[in-house]
Amino acid sequence: MHSPDSLNSRSGRHLAAGVDWRPLLGLVLALVPLVARGFDVGPTGLRLTALVLVPWLVAAGVPRARLPLTTTRGSARGNTTRGGVRGAVLRALALALPLLALAARLDRSAGTSLAELGRGAGVGLGLVALFAFASARTPSRSVGSARLYAAAWTALCLGLPSLRLAFPEAALLDGLWSPVSWVASWARAGSEVPPASATLFASGLAVLFLFLPGRSSERSVSP
Repeated sequence: MHSPDSLNSRSGRHLAAGVDWRPLLGLVLALVPLVARGFDVGPTGLRLTALVLVPWLVAAGVPRARLPLTTTRGSARGNTTRGGVRGAVLRALALALPLLALAARLDRSAGTSLAELGRGAGVGLGLVALFAFASARTPSRSVGSARLYAAAWTALCLGLPSLRLAFPEAALLDGLWSPVSWVASWARAGSEVPPASATLFASGLAVLFLFLPGRSSERSVSP
């Protein structure tokens, strides 16, 4: 028999594991450039739309820990069902849209064309939805495919932008494969939004890694 303290501790761990902190992280980080602009601090000449998109692109796709899919009470199953995945995508978009709309309105007032804002924000939101979907599906995939996605996400959203920052003159890094690098390329006011074919291809390939055949990671956990 389990003691009350043991049951409470286990329930607390399950509750903490079920809380999705990714949208909250994206929301907090996306507020930073808007608050800075409101207080007239920080660098000038940058598009707020791009600055708001970057934290969402990073936070939405963070690979999730491999949690049990089935328990005796079914407490973790909802995270990877169709409804749970759809809810994760809708949460990310619902939290991103208001700040993105505000940033676009401020950029529009600063002279950015509606066509440029629409193209950049539209592709950016599509990538946010894609990575939120992938992140929500990670726990239900096989071990190998989940690791491949985690490696691809790390390379695209963290590794390539860091290398591009460290070696700005390297020709191999000019392809804008990373969604973060793609957004950064039109973050400066006056620059055009470049084609997103490379980053859409690379991001789509990273998500496809999740659907490689492999042994299911589902397992049961006793109370």
